[in-house]
Amino acid sequence: MGALMRALDWDATPIGGPARWPQSLRTAIRILLNTNHPMFLWWGPELIQFYNDAYSRTMGRERHPSALGQRGRECWAEIWPVIGPQIDQVMSGGGATWHEDQLVPVTRNGRLEQVYWTYSFSPVDENDGVGGVLVVCRDVTADHMLAAKAGEREAELARVQQIGHIGGLEVDLRTGFRNRRSPEYLALHGLSPDAANETHEDWVRRIHPDDREATEAKFKEAVKSSVLDYSAQYRIIRPNDGEVRWISVKSVIERDEDGRAVRLIGAHTDVTDEVNVDRALRKSEEEARELAAKLAELNATLEQRVEEKTREREVASEQLKATEEALRQSQKMEAVGQLTGGIAHDFNNLLNVVQGSMDLILMLSVDEVAKGRAEVARRACKQGAKLTSQLLAFSRNQRLDLDATDVVALLEGVQSLLAASLGTGIRFEVEVQEQARFVTADLNQMEMALINLAINARDAMPSGGELTIRAERAHPPTELLPPGEYVRISVIDSGAGIRPEILTKVFEPFFTTKE
Repeated sequence: MGALMRALDWDATPIGGPARWPQSLRTAIRILLNTNHPMFLWWGPELIQFYNDAYSRTMGRERHPSALGQRGRECWAEIWPVIGPQIDQVMSGGGATWHEDQLVPVTRNGRLEQVYWTYSFSPVDENDGVGGVLVVCRDVTADHMLAAKAGEREAELARVQQIGHIGGLEVDLRTGFRNRRSPEYLALHGLSPDAANETHEDWVRRIHPDDREATEAKFKEAVKSSVLDYSAQYRIIRPNDGEVRWISVKSVIERDEDGRAVRLIGAHTDVTDEVNVDRALRKSEEEARELAAKLAELNATLEQRVEEKTREREVASEQLKATEEALRQSQKMEAVGQLTGGIAHDFNNLLNVVQGSMDLILMLSVDEVAKGRAEVARRACKQGAKLTSQLLAFSRNQRLDLDATDVVALLEGVQSLLAASLGTGIRFEVEVQEQARFVTADLNQMEMALINLAINARDAMPSGGELTIRAERAHPPTELLPPGEYVRISVIDSGAGIRPEILTKVFEPFFTTKE
């Protein structure tokens, strides 16, 4: 650029030849030419331009080297609305300006580029006024784009945490367990935004009392040891609503060269639904085993009684023996058929509810552990379906376990169980009259009856329809019931209804129209 300046005919410019230049201009040009930092100078009322080699590399072929000695307004016409007022401020004595990460589009190399600059406009004194404007600048477009991408990535990560109900945290293990929580973590734990830097003791107090001691001991032991991975599962009591939730923790412990724990970075996930499903599944499996044992015992008793009757009739004639044998086999097969059909009906309805819930978990869950457990549960449901085909006997004589029952809670539980089993084509509603709240009833029997009715209603509406369970106060529908206050629970659907020839059999034990 020094060679280009010496070769330029400055007498043809408004500032004239170098012999006429003031000392302040000469000094500014000397500084400009002897630095590798991009610098630019406007001089005089016409804002005649000077710049160095570093700045020339930012201009493009459209302006370099023609910009040397050119008037500023002519050279930078497309961005003059942006930089013109800033130059006027400096030239009029308003002082220097500073602009950081400023978008100033520049036409270079044949196209308009969106360029971000960090630059300053500083006055160059001449006599008692300002003779020119010195520009020290840097093209920060690459840094701006990296920062923008980092911001997008951070926003994307926050969105993923919101969708997956995952909260992040960072614990400084060198300064007394200082914590930093993400907004998703705060929402998961029921905390306010000002709890982002809560203490270790705050976290311990939030743990359920039954889990507190063991959970804190496990955490401290992991920090003291040499492990790099730390995981835990425990209950918390959320401060905002008092609700008990199960939290799954997966963390990485960073250590220095001596193995001392420096920092913990972890993710918290609310796994309450998965834990509840797992518990319900284990309870269901235990009940199935108990039922199978009772059925085996009842079957042995039935066989024994049949054998005793057979021995009593051994003294009869051969014809009577043959008749009794045929009758015994007929009765046995009929009883087994009826019992197996009824039990398979009830048990398969329960399995449909559990199977539907497992399918929903497999479809929605992003947690591989939860999906693995759900897959195990689904296989257990299939084994249960096989079990129903092997049931040989059952006694219908059941004792009612009467107790105070909350109708609202009962129907909410039934609604939750049926949510995944009815399918999207069924519009399902539960209506409860305010006065119809508490009754004396057998909760399990009522729940089974309502689930059976709802499943049958669904099967009667293959193309979809409406299903309503309604609870309301009502007078006893028959004189056989003792006087008192009653609640009537109705199951109403828009299906095809029950055929007249079947309607007369609805109260027969073990009668079913299903295979």
